[in-house]
Amino acid sequence: DYVTWRLAVSQRLFPGTRLHSAVGKGVTLPNFNEMFSTSPSFIPNPNLQPESSIGWDIGVEQTLWNGLFVFDATYFSSRFEDRIARVAVIGGISAANIAGISPRQGVELTGKLNPWSWLTLEATYTYTEAETPAGIEEVRRPKNAASLTATYRASDNKTRASVIVTHNGKMRDEFFPPPFFATTSTILGSYTLVNAIVTYQVNPSTQFYVRG
Repeated sequence: DYVTWRLAVSQRLFPGTRLHSAVGKGVTLPNFNEMFSTSPSFIPNPNLQPESSIGWDIGVEQTLWNGLFVFDATYFSSRFEDRIARVAVIGGISAANIAGISPRQGVELTGKLNPWSWLTLEATYTYTEAETPAGIEEVRRPKNAASLTATYRASDNKTRASVIVTHNGKMRDEFFPPPFFATTSTILGSYTLVNAIVTYQVNPSTQFYVRG
């Protein structure tokens, strides 16, 4: 059994300006495969312990032009203990709790613009620094990530269209090539993913959509 908690505060400073902050504790349990996998290439570890974290953030939100534009800048920081990570062992790959503190910190910028009643534009950029207790960059944690969403709403209140562009920056990963499965560091290239969807609400219980 574990107890987690979160405390958040929000304070209006000036008209259109809001200061916000939060602090909390989180727990992540090991999954079934990590503890009891039957894969021939993965050795399970039934002795895994949950990883825990203490994190906090502080930011400021600014509303402009009578609510047409909202901007937010937030700094965040977390400290993880007993991080669960994949490691090379004799005979293959396994999972283990990493001793020490794994820090993570960064800045997130978000903006939302409503230039017209039928159009909403949202953008997010996140810069993250994540390290192991040894000071090595965490795997699969891109330093740079961003997204842009445009949503169109027709005057009939039935038709809606959205385009979501997501960018994931370069990130470090670990490769365990056979036959000895020795840990090798590699860099995964960045990528951009574009999703689009158009929906039409025929009635309260029926909706048609096309997604790509």
